[in-house]
Amino acid sequence: DVPAGARRGYRFTNWAGTYACEPELYYEPESVEDLRQILAYASSTGKHVRVVGEGHSPSDINCTEDIMVSLRRLCSITEVNKEKYQVTVQGGILVKDLISHLAAEGMALSCLGSV
Repeated sequence: DVPAGARRGYRFTNWAGTYACEPELYYEPESVEDLRQILAYASSTGKHVRVVGEGHSPSDINCTEDIMVSLRRLCSITEVNKEKYQVTVQGGILVKDLISHLAAEGMALSCLGSV
């Protein structure tokens, strides 16, 4: 069975509007367990899974006809270790949100790339 939360008919477009696709299934899992179920389903059906971020790539790297997963709901900071200056975060956190959280802890990123 298709895991709960699947959206059909979702249209993804990258930030520049140069690439778009309509995956068979689109998910925004709310837990690691939800993500495990999606991956198990994909494995059992031979479907490929493409994880998508905010779509800033100028290429079609995010596009798929199979399963697209956005981690936007998996965006928590799970651990802050001030002694080691290390932070563990979930994969869906946005850099702008991470920067704000780090600033509140008196921390910052050592290197900040640009797109």
